[in-house]
Amino acid sequence: MQNQIWVVGDATPGGWNFSGGETQIVEINPDIWQATFAFSAGVFRFFESQGVWDTNNNYKHYADAGYVIDSKFQNDGSGDANFKFVGTSGTYTVTINAIDKTIKLN
Repeated sequence: MQNQIWVVGDATPGGWNFSGGETQIVEINPDIWQATFAFSAGVFRFFESQGVWDTNNNYKHYADAGYVIDSKFQNDGSGDANFKFVGTSGTYTVTINAIDKTIKLN
């Protein structure tokens, strides 16, 4: 992974586009990324490059790599295997930890 991850989807503030409203998750320590932003009902995906739709950081990618994923996220069941936010709408801190292989919401 790179030193930043982008979050795009209707469950996040920027929606499904790379027009400047997408959410950036920054690397706070080597292999640990974190950001605080609002989640609402819907789906999203992580991207390693801003504006590039061809990365494979969907729910299945992380699950297949052995990550323990917060229960507020599910696989949306589509062919894209996007993340589906199933928690209560609100502001959360998301942490992706590639060392411990976890994706957590606090």
